[in-house]
Amino acid sequence: MSIYHWQEYTENIERYRVGGYHPIRLDDEFSNGRYRIVHKLGYGTFSTVWLARDRVENRYVSLKILTALSTDNSSESTIRNHLGQGSLHHPGRGFILSLLDEFSIDGPNGKHKCIVSEIAGASVREEKECNEQDLLPVKVAREVTAQLALGLAYIHSCGVLHGDLHTHNIAFELPDINSWTLEQIFSHYGEPRTNEVHRRDDQPLGLEAPPYLVEPVFLWKPGDTVPARRIKILDYGEASFANKERKRLGTPLRLQPPESFFEESVGLPADMWAFACTAFEIFGRSDLFERWYRAERDTVLAEMVRTLGILPQRWWDKWDNRSKFCMSDGTPNHKPSKLLPQSVFPPGFKPLALRVQDIRLDDGREADGLPDQLSEDDSTGFLRLLSSLLRYEPSERATAEEVVKSDWIRQHIENFGTK
Repeated sequence: MSIYHWQEYTENIERYRVGGYHPIRLDDEFSNGRYRIVHKLGYGTFSTVWLARDRVENRYVSLKILTALSTDNSSESTIRNHLGQGSLHHPGRGFILSLLDEFSIDGPNGKHKCIVSEIAGASVREEKECNEQDLLPVKVAREVTAQLALGLAYIHSCGVLHGDLHTHNIAFELPDINSWTLEQIFSHYGEPRTNEVHRRDDQPLGLEAPPYLVEPVFLWKPGDTVPARRIKILDYGEASFANKERKRLGTPLRLQPPESFFEESVGLPADMWAFACTAFEIFGRSDLFERWYRAERDTVLAEMVRTLGILPQRWWDKWDNRSKFCMSDGTPNHKPSKLLPQSVFPPGFKPLALRVQDIRLDDGREADGLPDQLSEDDSTGFLRLLSSLLRYEPSERATAEEVVKSDWIRQHIENFGTK
């Protein structure tokens, strides 16, 4: 039963309890007054993230405060410290969000790990949503994909599986705002918007909940410019060392590889599958494996089959609901059933080559004012890249280093000044 009145645009207020979020107020200070909270950057199931002023280094930083329960189980700071010890000469190192500091705090809900990082701007997903066409310019999409390949190659060179790669976890660098006053920050990006917290039983709040919730700020405005559209790969909360066996991923289902659907071990090839699906979203309007019904696992598998053909026999035989979604030859099953009361799939197959061909179109039709299309060379190179990654068998997928060395990626790396 809910304790508090629900709020929109903020984290789940019910998670302010023992083991959950730490209650934060604007102007709170941490680490002996070094970090002062000035705004909110975001939140997730296992953390809240805040814009803070570092009074020692005179800069703005991101302060991520984990829930008490995830503090006990999280290896994020260990992973990020390890990434910081990788090769200084690897060209992908600069695309990893830098870990600046870490410490712990005690509060009414438990002990919380705090992770201090450099700040980043809008995510790729957010910037796409700001465009009425829901598209990035082709030039930007090329550069983002090449940088993502380099960054992922660095992560893998350190023996780390990211485990949660998608367009919300790829952000553009901000212009330098460290010299800005707080008034300039508020004038440019907006002042904090707060919403008072109230209990449903009208009893006074306890120490476990803050007096108000803060809506996240969007650190990007049309017209903001940076020297180059460089990215940072964010959020290592689901990352793990590649030599640690695991069968589950934090990646959204639409980006997960087929082995994870059938509870087989996942490793670095799982990141490469997610990279391919994410690259498709970076260039296109929609997901590669579109979801047509609430039975998400089955519809994603059915979309894989529509795109790439029948699954390997060991998975084909284990897919319990297969007959409700696919005929024996893999074509969509349009016969109504309890699980599928009506047809939810477009007819027939839509192979990868056709999806790439339509990647920037609206429902298969060119939209008015569409900014640009993929060139023939880009379409060919991109299709070749995706085909090397979207292999059902993990061992057959291209590695991150192989992707970086591929002709199509290499020709775009020089666009942002690294080789």
